Amino acid sequence: MIHVMGHHVAFELRDGQEVILPVGYGLFYDADAEDMPRCVVVAGAYRQTGRPMEVTRNVEKFFGEEYTARAGKTSVDLGALARRQGGWRELGDVAKVFYIRGGKRAPGPYHHDFKDRQFWVFSAKTTLEQSGRWYRLTLPGTCVINDRGFVAP
Repeated sequence: MIHVMGHHVAFELRDGQEVILPVGYGLFYDADAEDMPRCVVVAGAYRQTGRPMEVTRNVEKFFGEEYTARAGKTSVDLGALARRQGGWRELGDVAKVFYIRGGKRAPGPYHHDFKDRQFWVFSAKTTLEQSGRWYRLTLPGTCVINDRGFVAP
């Protein structure tokens, strides 16, 4: 199930550039990896419909058991956008992500420093790309994103 893991999102790239997303943009993640790849996070505009909704156990762990999740809408199919191969412009390798987390379990401002990892054969970059008004953060296949948020790299 895709959920908004944060809002008021900003990225710091390894070259020092800052990418600050507009207010009203969310950071979308699929904790169950059903509709989006496990190590891909998409960011863009959404609006809440206000309608309460059922959530999966992973989403409940992220927000807290007493949190009432609300449905939301986007202008695109997030799963298709996350998987799309063409049409993305690489902005750079991400050093840090900043966001405000909702819910009852651990609300508030968060940031995560991505480790700069090099393996023998390939670089395990954390890449930020843009396509129109949408952003995609692609993490190495060894990523860990869970109820604590970004954990690794």
